[in-house]
Formats: sequence, C-alpha cells, structure tokens
Amino acid sequence: MPGRRLHLKRGRASRRSIARDLRYLDLWAERLRRAEVFSDDRYWDFKLPISTATAEEAKRTPRAERRILKALARGVDVLCGRDDLRDIPYIRFSIFICREPSHFDSRITLYFDRNYYASKFDVESRLPDSKNPFTQHNLLIPEGFIASGTRFSYHDDWTSMLITEEHWMYGDPV
Repeated sequence: MPGRRLHLKRGRASRRSIARDLRYLDLWAERLRRAEVFSDDRYWDFKLPISTATAEEAKRTPRAERRILKALARGVDVLCGRDDLRDIPYIRFSIFICREPSHFDSRITLYFDRNYYASKFDVESRLPDSKNPFTQHNLLIPEGFIASGTRFSYHDDWTSMLITEEHWMYGDPV
C-alpha cells in the first residue's frame, strides 16, 4: 500500500495572504471593543492575528511594520475607551512589540497585578529612542504611555544557535 506524500510549500508566502493579514489588522483592533477580558489572572493578552509570513514581511518592508504598529496603537485606544474595564481595581494597558526575531509575538497586554506590571519595564538596559519603532515610523505612541526597549542575546539549547531579540514595551508609567 503506497504511503501518502506530504507536500510542504517552502519559500515566501503569497503576496495576497500577507495583504489579507495586514487588512485584517484594522478589523481586529475594532473587535477588541467587544472582546472578552478575564481579570482573574495577572494579565490578559491579545495576540496579533498574523501569520509567520506576515511577521517576517514586517522585517523586510517598513510599510508592513507600520500597519502592525498602527493596529496595536488603535487596539489599545479601543480597549482604553471601554467602560466595562474601568470597574477593575487595578488595570494597566501595554503594547509589547517583538521586532526580532519577528513581530509574531507582538501583542496588547492588560495587567491586573501592580508588581507583575512593574517587573516588565526594564529601565536598566534601555535602547536609545532612535531605535523606537514608533519614532522610526513617525507614529505617536498612545497618550500617557512611556517606551522601554531592550535587546538581548542567548544561546538556544535545542538548536545551539545564538538568538537575538529586541523587545519594546509601551505602557502607563510604573
């Protein structure tokens, strides 16, 4: 009995799928107006609904990264305007941007624990503001937010590769 062949598509994704992902970001930000939020834990994430191909495209083309940043800022604005979230005793809104290795891990996070939120801002090893993605794209960060960028490297035990990550966190002052 012959086995079934599995065909894996390699290479870059089609331009249409990347364009579709980028168009959907505006709708995603607006849908946060009705998204469920559970404040039982220390935080709640709203991950970007993008494919790995789109996340990689944002590294190659400034236009794609700009669309991602605009969607994240719009999503935070929508969440900050929700009346039902004002009843939560402690809540902080933040944008987490992972530029390297890719935007696949970028997200909006709501924090419900003061100490946990404070632990996420690393002011010791900040990157210069000239590296700030919002500054590089001439975009305004949400009103009242501060930016903190870090870059670090580590050895991945599984692949034995050196991994470099660049993270930017935008949120209310600690």
